[in-house]
Amino acid sequence: MAAYADTKTATWTMIGLVLFAPIQQVLAAAPLPNGPGVAASIRDVALQQGGVLEGQVIDSQGIPVSDTAVKLQRADRPEDTPLALRTDDEGRFQFRGLRGGVYQIEIDAGSTLCRAWSPNTAPPAAGRAVLLVQGGPIVRGQRAPDYRRIGWTLLVVGVAVGIAVPLALDDESSS
Repeated sequence: MAAYADTKTATWTMIGLVLFAPIQQVLAAAPLPNGPGVAASIRDVALQQGGVLEGQVIDSQGIPVSDTAVKLQRADRPEDTPLALRTDDEGRFQFRGLRGGVYQIEIDAGSTLCRAWSPNTAPPAAGRAVLLVQGGPIVRGQRAPDYRRIGWTLLVVGVAVGIAVPLALDDESSS
């Protein structure tokens, strides 16, 4: 009888591990997007010879936006006066004489951070130019999925199964 109890305990331990292990995986592997503590993404961009940062402003349909203001500010020197210029007829712009570093590029629709790499030092994934989209769709009032509910649901189901099955097996063995 003792061997049966040990086997039963080991079986329920394994079932409990199988039921509860995914809870931590789901909670750890699925952070809430755009939630608190999410760092802003930084684009890597390779500066051209002479420290030239090239870019283009387009609208949400992919059409170049001409004569729009573009401001450039070094992220570690917010007290400096930002560089400003306007896009040409094809929505293109160029800031010259820059050094490697992190810059904030701002247009009417918002801003983005870029890590500018000195010529011939950029990683392979770095872009040659910055593409900024103006007038994209604004979506408000959406709520990110709450993965914590899945964890609690699995926990409750696991506890319920862990209680119900031994009781059912105990009732069968006593009859």
